[in-house]
Amino acid sequence: MKPLSLTRRRQRGNAMVEFALASLILIPVFANTFQFGFTFYQYLRLEEAVRNAARYGGSRTFNSGNSSSISAFQTAVKRMAVYGDPAATSGTPLVPNLAVSHVTVTLSDGAGNAASASVTPRRVAVKVSGLTINGVFGSATLSGRPFVEFPYFGQYLPSGTE
Repeated sequence: MKPLSLTRRRQRGNAMVEFALASLILIPVFANTFQFGFTFYQYLRLEEAVRNAARYGGSRTFNSGNSSSISAFQTAVKRMAVYGDPAATSGTPLVPNLAVSHVTVTLSDGAGNAASASVTPRRVAVKVSGLTINGVFGSATLSGRPFVEFPYFGQYLPSGTE
């Protein structure tokens, strides 16, 4: 028979070895789970910003009198996606690294033709391209996502300017 104290010492050593082996698997699993959750959280914030911008664009008056009015419409919707305010020109973006250059706004009719003085808009589409979401352990680059399309129900003015 072995003494009781010798058996306990051996069990303590076994527990440390088991913990060391298990930590080689558990630490990367926890780190990757955290990374996925953080990236998914940032993506959901971005998706909400794009959805709000598309909703705003769908209700905004569209003056198609000249190209500067169309550009002003698109810029206001882009700023809504980035800053949460169509009048903002700078500030803290809703999602880190998001810039107006990452957002694309398209107004089109039912057949996909771009809205103009002769084409009545029916849809507003907002998408993000080229945005890199930096995480703790890596990064993810989004291309064409999120993409949101809303029906256009705002006032359409075929002539006039903003």
